[in-house]
Amino acid sequence: MIGAMADARRLAAISALGLLGAVAAREGLRRARAAAPGSMLDWELVRRTAYARCGEPAATPDAAARLSELQPAYDGIAEELSRPLTDLVGPGLDLGRLGSIAVVDRRGLIDRNIGIMVRITDAIESVRAELPAPWLQGLARVPLSLYVGGLLAFLSRRVLGQYDPVLSLLPSALSDRPTLLVVEPNIAGFAAGGGLDVGQARRWLVLHELTHAWQFSAHPWLGDHLTTLLRGLVIEPLRAAGLAGAPRDRTADPLRLLRTAGRGLAGQWRAIAGLQAVMSVLEGHGNYVMREVGRGQLRDFEQLDAAFHRRQQQRSLLEQLVVWLTGIRAKLQQYERGERFLRAVESAGGPALLARVWSGPDALPSNAELRAPLLWVARMQAGGGPVTAASAPLPPEPAPQPA
Repeated sequence: MIGAMADARRLAAISALGLLGAVAAREGLRRARAAAPGSMLDWELVRRTAYARCGEPAATPDAAARLSELQPAYDGIAEELSRPLTDLVGPGLDLGRLGSIAVVDRRGLIDRNIGIMVRITDAIESVRAELPAPWLQGLARVPLSLYVGGLLAFLSRRVLGQYDPVLSLLPSALSDRPTLLVVEPNIAGFAAGGGLDVGQARRWLVLHELTHAWQFSAHPWLGDHLTTLLRGLVIEPLRAAGLAGAPRDRTADPLRLLRTAGRGLAGQWRAIAGLQAVMSVLEGHGNYVMREVGRGQLRDFEQLDAAFHRRQQQRSLLEQLVVWLTGIRAKLQQYERGERFLRAVESAGGPALLARVWSGPDALPSNAELRAPLLWVARMQAGGGPVTAASAPLPPEPAPQPA
């Protein structure tokens, strides 16, 4: 799941690079005050960079038609799997609002994610209007655009599917229809590389992404909560650092600017802690559902599971570096930590206690509770819930399931 909620550390890297790049360029661009205003990122440069590095030629009408022909098959898979999914997790999956699954190639995935990022950075632009424009229009704009384009290209080669709940820092965007994407060339390559049946690979992926769709469809508060956390990640640190909402000081010394940047980054790391905890629950729950439902609905579950783990191990040194720098490795750890937490909660109080995780923002675990689930159980019990904490050992760490 990469959408606007797509990895907290990735978003932090983008905004942190912009903030630090602005500070570094401040004095060197002092004379560029008259520069015309523009976006923080050059989106066409982002797109060209991502296209050039995604390893996929330009789409042809025949290729687009083949993708379109697969859509009914994917919709049929979603319809079939929705029943066993809701039998496990409960009602609330709104396939009508979700609409048809979008079958895309790598360039299509890049285009969708640029659209998501534009929505996010539009909110930043409203704050950036209070900043000296040359900061981000000079030294930082081109390298930041190249970085984002390269990151999107890397993800376009790795991602199999994505659920975009249309989270954005713009509240008006929350009313838009969410989208479930499948990246067919990557799914076909994954199946071929593992000697798997491509139809089973499609079912495996759809089940995981439908779980994310249920999470947001059945719990409307979740979108608002993550939007608030994302605002804390990107916008509020700028205000806390004095880089927005204050008179422009063009004579400030570089050391003061570095201190304000440090305060902004400190705010980001606090927001990241909250986001990482939420993402661990979301991704761990996807793992949990995959194991509980997948084994009964996917003929080749064990082979698919093993092939996915092999895929995670087969990375070049460059890919491993990108994974480390962007925090994607942390996302894989989220799968493991989140599922361990959920299984421990279920062991302690059964399905009734497990359902309380989704009862509202205050019921979400902290990072400390994710590491020690019985702390969360005790907190729920202290809050008057009809559950009894059982002392149960943590289950063994599970392996991650698909993003």
